[in-house]
Amino acid sequence: MKLKSIQSKFMLLLVPLIVATLFGIVAFAYVNSKGLINNEIGLKMQQQLESVTSSINGKLVVHRKVGKWLPGRLSLHLTS
Repeated sequence: MKLKSIQSKFMLLLVPLIVATLFGIVAFAYVNSKGLINNEIGLKMQQQLESVTSSINGKLVVHRKVGKWLPGRLSLHLTS
C-alpha cells in the first residue's frame, strides 16, 4: 500500500496517536473514578458501622439496667 499524498500519511500518523491518547485518558478517568467511588463506599460503610454499633451499645446498656433492676424487684415481691 503506497501512500502518495501528504494528507494520507499525516492521517495515518495522527489517527493512531489520537486514539491512543483517548484510550489513555479513558483509562486514567476510570482508575481515578473507581478510587473515588471505593473511598466513598468505605466512608459510608464506616459511618453505618458506627451507627449500628452505637445503637447496639445503647440497647445493651438498657438491657443491662433491666438485668440489674429486675432481680431486686422480684425478690421484693417474693418476700412480701
